[in-house]
Amino acid sequence: MFFAGFALFSGFQWRNSEINQIGALRASSEALFVSNQKLDALISSLRAGKKLNHPLLQIFPPSPQLRDEVTATLHKVVYQVQERNRLNGGDNANSVGVSFSPHDQRLATAGNDSTVSLWNLQGQMLKEWKAHEDWIWRNSFSPDGQLATVGYDGYVRLWDLQGQLLKELKVSELPLRSVSFSPNSQRVATVGDDDKVCLWNLQNRQLPTKECWEGDGSGTWSVSFSPDGQC
Repeated sequence: MFFAGFALFSGFQWRNSEINQIGALRASSEALFVSNQKLDALISSLRAGKKLNHPLLQIFPPSPQLRDEVTATLHKVVYQVQERNRLNGGDNANSVGVSFSPHDQRLATAGNDSTVSLWNLQGQMLKEWKAHEDWIWRNSFSPDGQLATVGYDGYVRLWDLQGQLLKELKVSELPLRSVSFSPNSQRVATVGDDDKVCLWNLQNRQLPTKECWEGDGSGTWSVSFSPDGQC
């Protein structure tokens, strides 16, 4: 009992330390951004995002406010870096969806220019492709390295990391706002403006099956899986 309590106490100490570091990295990124040191701001925000994605912080997450603040900072910085061979989203690009690959070696961004951009953590673009006909709201990596995108057109599209379309599913006539893979990569969850959460079983690649349920009526904008596969 003593050792269990000590382990739990140590775990929460580690969690609090990580949360403090995440907050400090985000604040540093904001300060660097204001002082026009955008590459350094990008590095700090990427470090904050990487720490935020630590598996243990998925089980014992920080406050939603901190997650939102880190995401907002990353969104702001990622498309403002203008150096050659660095992240360069262009004057008209607006990043909405940002996600890290399973092993945190790549970053995917997407937004109102209908394209997906794949970067390494040094800020170099690896690949870019047109993924939808309108705004892309979110993108999400699967544990086995595929990428899902959703947007205004009501489609969820699955891609490999070379930009090849693997599958597309027409989910809704209304915009989709969020997408997430299950831990085993066999299911994908979507939610959109119709306030329906849909769970797609991808084991049958030819004809994915789905189940849907209504949200709480207040508008559901995000969906995710727990480590044990619950949506």
